[in-house]
Amino acid sequence: MNSVLIVGSAPDAVRIQSVDCSMFSHVVAINNAWRLRTDWDYIIYPEDFPKAKQPTSISAEKIIKEQKAEIKLMQDLLKAKKTN
Repeated sequence: MNSVLIVGSAPDAVRIQSVDCSMFSHVVAINNAWRLRTDWDYIIYPEDFPKAKQPTSISAEKIIKEQKAEIKLMQDLLKAKKTN
């Protein structure tokens, strides 16, 4: 079974730093939440996300940067499910 943890940039998102994410098949950060860990499966932010706030040390294939980011994420997760 696939289970996805999606973390936004709310004030209590810092709790993700102490969570064992091994029980999730995918861990996703939205907007500034990418700063809280380094082991994200995907990072989502909009096309107009300020350049100064974008991740620089994360591989490009983990970044979803578009207006329909949530749709692309779901498509990618469904593809991964079919191959597993």
